[in-house]
Amino acid sequence: MKKSNVDMLSGSITKGLLSLAIPIMIMNVAQSLFNIIDMTVLGQMVNDSAVGAVGACGLLISICTVFLIGIATGTNIVIAKHLGSKNVAKAESTIGTALIFSVVSSVIMAFLGFAFSETLLRLTNCPETLLPDAKLYCRIYFCGVPFIMLYNFCANIIRSTGDSKRP
Repeated sequence: MKKSNVDMLSGSITKGLLSLAIPIMIMNVAQSLFNIIDMTVLGQMVNDSAVGAVGACGLLISICTVFLIGIATGTNIVIAKHLGSKNVAKAESTIGTALIFSVVSSVIMAFLGFAFSETLLRLTNCPETLLPDAKLYCRIYFCGVPFIMLYNFCANIIRSTGDSKRP
């Protein structure tokens, strides 16, 4: 095991917990800034309608992001359990399965989100005036879902080894 993993098993619990939690909190703040940065750039470069479109997609994007992070975190727990019990073969098998699942499910989610973006936006009561721009933004976002999912799965696989700084 790496030295950082051994440190997690001895010494101050608070220090060990903070060494894992702080990088994860920083990552969550960075992900939360995603829509804010989009709205700021669009407000400067396009118009208020584009900013409204990003805001109208916020709920769908949040639901999608929480779903993706939740699945990736569940995978993290299973891999960490196998690594903790020193069952490397089972951990490697779980990693392979997780990567295949992330690619397949994210492509399906991207396709469904792209195809049904207007319907989903109408379900969230998106104003009719914002619908064309919101639909375009939503479709662009859903095209990126496979990359977001793959990042979250890979980052959580690395975290499951006890390394929360690199992801």
